[in-house]
Amino acid sequence: EIEKEWLLRTFKVSRIEIRNGITLVNFLKLLKLELEISNTA
Repeated sequence: EIEKEWLLRTFKVSRIEIRNGITLVNFLKLLKLELEISNTA
């Protein structure tokens, strides 16, 4: 449940950031980094 909410929140935020001009490549790098952090936590 918590992970689903986290993913939804992350994608909502990232959609806004993409609209604000962050490239898809940078977004994917950030997402990969966040997934690595959440896996080690």
